[in-house]
Amino acid sequence: MANQTSQLQCPNCGGYKIRDVTPRPTSDGDKLIMFVLGFFTVGLTWWLLLSANNKNIPQDGSLYYYCNLCGYRWGWKSGTPMPEVTIRPDLIAKGEQKLKEEQKRRDDEYWEEQQKKRANENKK
Repeated sequence: MANQTSQLQCPNCGGYKIRDVTPRPTSDGDKLIMFVLGFFTVGLTWWLLLSANNKNIPQDGSLYYYCNLCGYRWGWKSGTPMPEVTIRPDLIAKGEQKLKEEQKRRDDEYWEEQQKKRANENKK
């Protein structure tokens, strides 16, 4: 179900831009990588290993989602009906506009940074 988030609709606005935010267990491979990286700095090792706990992982099979359009968060448990969806075009439109503005801001910041780098390179 977690891979099918593109087919889910937000129950609050009816939008399809959904993100699965269910906490997942840390794999053994991830723990090994954290240990090897932390080996060179002992303090970091302990912090990484202690922060890699899985206490927030739902044990009942619950999944949690976030709508990128309206910001609504909800959970769903296997075997229960999906929440009822209310289509709200006004929230979808506002969310789409917000996402466009955020993308434009990121693009503008990127190009501004690139121009600064080029200017610094030309000074050298």
